Amino acid sequence: MSRTLYQAGPLFSRAEQSFHRELSARLRDAGHEVIWPGELLTEAQIEAAGPHAPNRIYTACRDALELCDCVVALLDGTQVDDGTAWEIGYAHAKGIPVYGLRTDTRQAGETQYNHVNSMIQGCLAGFARSVEELTGMLGDGKAVQKEDECPCLDDDCPQRGDCLSCYPHEASMENLPYCMRPENAVSKEHKERVTARLRAAGMQLGGGIR
Repeated sequence: MSRTLYQAGPLFSRAEQSFHRELSARLRDAGHEVIWPGELLTEAQIEAAGPHAPNRIYTACRDALELCDCVVALLDGTQVDDGTAWEIGYAHAKGIPVYGLRTDTRQAGETQYNHVNSMIQGCLAGFARSVEELTGMLGDGKAVQKEDECPCLDDDCPQRGDCLSCYPHEASMENLPYCMRPENAVSKEHKERVTARLRAAGMQLGGGIR
C-alpha cells in the first residue's frame, strides 16, 4: 500500500543532499509519496523570513510530520543528527512508525548490541542497513491492499487497512507491519489476538512478549 513517508536526516552538505535525493527517487519509484524537508522551503523563502527563519523551518517540518504515515530516518554518523533525533522522538510520541536507515559501518551506541543511541533505537519500528533492505521493509507502495486483508482482523487496530501486505509468513519481528506488533496493541484483548496469530504462524516471539 502506498504510504506518505517523511524522510528525515541531515541535509547540510552536497553529499547528504545527493543521498537524500537518490533515496527519495527510490522510494517514489516504489509507489510511495515522499515528504523531504529539503523540498519544503526554497532558499528564497528562508531568506525572506529573516529573523523568523528558524521558526519557519521548524513549523514546516513539524506540520509535514503530522501528515505522514511513517518516518524514514537516516542515522549515519558518529551521532544521530540533532534535528533528526527530534523528528524521531516527535513521531514516536505521536504513534507514527519510524524506520531507521544506517549505512555507516561504525559501531555506535552504548553497548555491543546497539546500532545507535538506545533512546533512538528504542523508537524504531524497523532498522535497515541498506536502501534495498529499507524498501523491502516498507513494501511495494504500488500494491493494492484491501481493508479486510488487515492480518490482525481487529476493528480496534489503529492501522487497520494499512498493513504492508497480508501478513507474510517469512517476516521477522523487525519487519512486521505496525498493527502486527504486540507492543502497539490498543488493548489487552487486541494484544492477545495479535500474539496468538503470530504464534500460530510460527513466529518466534521474544521473552518480553507475554
